[in-house]
Amino acid sequence: MNFLQHLELPFKNPVIIFAIVLFVILLSPIILKKFKIPSLVGLIISGMILGPKGFYILERDSSIILFGTVGLLYIMFLAGLELDFNIFQKNKNKSLVFGFLTFIIPLSIGYIICKFIFQFSELTSLLVASMFSTHTLVSYPIVSRLGILKKDVVGIAVGGTIFTDTAVLILFAIIIKMYVGELNAFFWLKLLIGSSLFVFIVYYLFPKLTKWFFKNIEPESIWQYIFILALLFTSAFLAEIVGLEPIIGAFLAGLSLNKLIPHNSALMDKIDFVGNAIFIPFFLISVGMIIDLSVLTKGTESIIFALTLSFIALITKWIAAYFTGKIYSYNKNNINLLFGLSASHAAATLAIIIVAFNIELVNEAILNGTIILILITCITSSFFTENYGRKIALSEDISKDDTITQKQRIMVPVSNPENIKNLIELGLYLKESNSTEMIYPLMVLENEEEIIEKTTKCRNILDQTIKQISPNLYNKIQLAVRLDISPSSGIIRAVKELMITDLVIGISKKHILSDFLFGNIAENIVNELNQNIYIAKIVHPLNTTEKIFVLIPEYSELEIGFENVIISLCRLSNNTGSIIAFCCNNKTYLYIRNIIKANKLIVTASFEIFQNLNDLNKFIEWIQEDDLIAIIHSRNKGISFNNEFNNFVNDISNNLVNNNFLLILPEQNPIVKTEDYTKFDILDSSAVKESLNLIEKITNFFKKKK
Repeated sequence: MNFLQHLELPFKNPVIIFAIVLFVILLSPIILKKFKIPSLVGLIISGMILGPKGFYILERDSSIILFGTVGLLYIMFLAGLELDFNIFQKNKNKSLVFGFLTFIIPLSIGYIICKFIFQFSELTSLLVASMFSTHTLVSYPIVSRLGILKKDVVGIAVGGTIFTDTAVLILFAIIIKMYVGELNAFFWLKLLIGSSLFVFIVYYLFPKLTKWFFKNIEPESIWQYIFILALLFTSAFLAEIVGLEPIIGAFLAGLSLNKLIPHNSALMDKIDFVGNAIFIPFFLISVGMIIDLSVLTKGTESIIFALTLSFIALITKWIAAYFTGKIYSYNKNNINLLFGLSASHAAATLAIIIVAFNIELVNEAILNGTIILILITCITSSFFTENYGRKIALSEDISKDDTITQKQRIMVPVSNPENIKNLIELGLYLKESNSTEMIYPLMVLENEEEIIEKTTKCRNILDQTIKQISPNLYNKIQLAVRLDISPSSGIIRAVKELMITDLVIGISKKHILSDFLFGNIAENIVNELNQNIYIAKIVHPLNTTEKIFVLIPEYSELEIGFENVIISLCRLSNNTGSIIAFCCNNKTYLYIRNIIKANKLIVTASFEIFQNLNDLNKFIEWIQEDDLIAIIHSRNKGISFNNEFNNFVNDISNNLVNNNFLLILPEQNPIVKTEDYTKFDILDSSAVKESLNLIEKITNFFKKKK
């Protein structure tokens, strides 16, 4: 009988509740990613299914509300913490102009439509209109990946975010006080004095206290994290005392500590991890529990209302971007990129609407419409940023002058004894001849008990390999060993720790390249690392190579690691005594010629020019069994990625199984993770990318028809 009581819905047992929520947090993003649904939306949908207005599996009780409130504050804290003030400083004046326009235009137009068309009350109209003015930099990592962070419009978008979100949050606090009837002379006096004192404490004393704590108390990041968390909630509480919303306190705390917590620090990793693993998912699930999408099935009016809200939010942001572009004489691509960066509504929008709903300032229809607005604007933002950011990147030379030149360091993960010799040899052939850097064979072990046995065995194999290649290599090869739960995570960790520039990975002779390329291990490594990656299938000894065919897709020269890859391939050609043939288009050909000339490379090279993939297929017929096929490819979010070339790589690796293969992924611009939504794949542009590829195919089809 007691057992049956535990199975009664909704569940009351806190252990079961917590277990269910954790499984939802774990499985929801994995399952919904298959359907190209962003994880943020997926968690909200999960809350709808589990909550009182779904299957009523869970009650929206005090525990859900508590964790949800923490998640709400955490979102606003991260929004302030991860804004880049360096970019803002470079374009301060332009940012203020754009910030003002992207605040006032959506606010004005939104208010007029909400008041006179939707017939909302004045306060509701003002609040919904202010919601249109906010934006979240959901698609910021896309411009980072495309290498256009230094474009003016990117800096303007970052600065505009600081201005408009701060202005909206202040306006929001005033609206709330007007609604509860506390907007009087005492409120303004309290707000003026209290806010001044509050800003002084958070923006002046908090950083000083934090510096002192970091220097004198505990260097361990776990205590630093707890200290930062305490400051976050203290700031939120102080904001509430002076009459502001706690989310304003959380946002200001993030801004005040912004420069003290480096984005790539261990402390920042902990802040991101805990928030995005527990608190923020709880908040999103709790949001889903109060949504009733059944109202959308009761008639077309609800759907039209939700779509209208989304249209207003997008068109007003576009108008702000358009006028900013005209003021500063930006072209169409830059205007649309500015719109793309500022179009998405997420963090502040969600925070505002939930607080307003809890005090019954907005109704369920507005709440549901806002959730749909968030989904539509985030997808639109990613689409425009990907499309027009790519056009800007392809139409202009991407500056590589500021990249730090690092000495070449090669790592070769070794797991299969039969591959060790070939992979070490390949690493040596790619390595600078006068370099004093080591080559690092890497062993990743999952069991601590195997360390002595397997390390000894690997050292013996390496000794035999060195004797076969050259005894002079004893001081140039250093075995690295890592304990980890999986090979991919061990490789990723070792690459970062040893500051590796080039990773050489081998696959068995029995397998085809596509088996590795489209496997989970490869996906994890490729997605997590920005370094040059060489994936090698070596069937014949490298020194028997007659010719190296290098197949290069369009725009590869824009990849940041392209030059280093070309230099390494020329070394490989010289060391194996083979001819190298570059198969590329005319623009890439000129770029490679300049690389060879500028670096004074002495190499026997030929060039085969092609215009499209059909032309490239004819070169494949020339390949003999002793030839090595080197394919320069891009990560699926890289600037030169082409879905058709991706299929071509798959086909050629399936057909030419008896050749040596080298699939090369050049170094790419590191993806800057900013805003908490990066962890929930909202800015994962894979779905957007596929849409762009589909549109491109359809366009090309009709062009051919004409």
